[in-house]
Amino acid sequence: MVMSEGVEASTSRGWPRWVAGATAVWSLGYGGLAVSWALGGRTYPYGANDPGAEHASLLSSVPTGIAAPVLACVILLGGVLALWRPRGWPFVAFGWTVTVGLLLLIDLRLFNVLGYLVTAPFLVVAALFAEKADLGLFTAWPVWNQVVVLVGAILWAGTTLVSQRATRGGCGSCGRRPGLASAAWTTPPVARRWGTWAVVVAVLAPLPYAVVRYVWALGVPWGISPEFHAAGWPWLWVLGAGLATAAVGGAVLTLGLIRPWGEVFPRWVPRLRGRPVPPGLPLWSGGLVAVILTMANVSLAHRSITTGEPMDVLFQLWVLWGLGLGGATLAYYYRTRGRCRRCDRGA
Repeated sequence: MVMSEGVEASTSRGWPRWVAGATAVWSLGYGGLAVSWALGGRTYPYGANDPGAEHASLLSSVPTGIAAPVLACVILLGGVLALWRPRGWPFVAFGWTVTVGLLLLIDLRLFNVLGYLVTAPFLVVAALFAEKADLGLFTAWPVWNQVVVLVGAILWAGTTLVSQRATRGGCGSCGRRPGLASAAWTTPPVARRWGTWAVVVAVLAPLPYAVVRYVWALGVPWGISPEFHAAGWPWLWVLGAGLATAAVGGAVLTLGLIRPWGEVFPRWVPRLRGRPVPPGLPLWSGGLVAVILTMANVSLAHRSITTGEPMDVLFQLWVLWGLGLGGATLAYYYRTRGRCRRCDRGA
């Protein structure tokens, strides 16, 4: 591996300048926490210490004595390397491995929390009509730990991307290389074409889920036993209608990634009409939801294998939803990024 001088030279401003330091701080902090878990700390949020992990978390059956030391060693090593700011393909491979490993610690519950927060009015209505509202999902440390892990995965992805760009001799901010044209698939006209297909997938994939949730909320136990439906009425099914509404709303907003109102606020948006949409708004929101959706699908696939829930087959469309949304967001980035303010390359 090569020391950081090349990285510094190509990332002298913006997020590429500070992301490695932030990654090191996160890694050393979380790695230290993992050391305490390996020594018997009671806050270990996985496996037997996570009451909601069964059939959801990939670590549900991994003993603490194995998982905690591995987490501690890998993440602390990553923290030291991030401080060193190396470049080279070995570090790039290590960085992407850590990123994917952290994402695999996220399960379906983080998506549920996101969906319930987006549909807060449904949550209030369900709580009013339920004899006993279960809000433990919002207060459980294992779930909030997933938020911490998601932050770490984002930081590691950023650090690895900067190192990868530097290794290839590109700009740390945009990845473009001097004297070389951008790949054809990243040019705005081509990105618009494949991005449109990605949007179509991301819009259609959640609709079957939304339809089933609305049917359940109307009192029809379609695909499930009447006893199971009655046990969750009205708390779970009103919340389910909220999640269905969020899915439909998300599908509509996804259209903005290929429509003019995804770049300029439309007339029906008070106070903001006619103003440019900050590029970070669709990029961050679309990217985060795509990642959380995709990892929720991994969790659902694990649950399907371990429990054989028949309705989980319907939720497997989420992988198309997540990948479609991720592709559409990436296409939006390539279509709207323009000329790089750091290296002055591009359109």
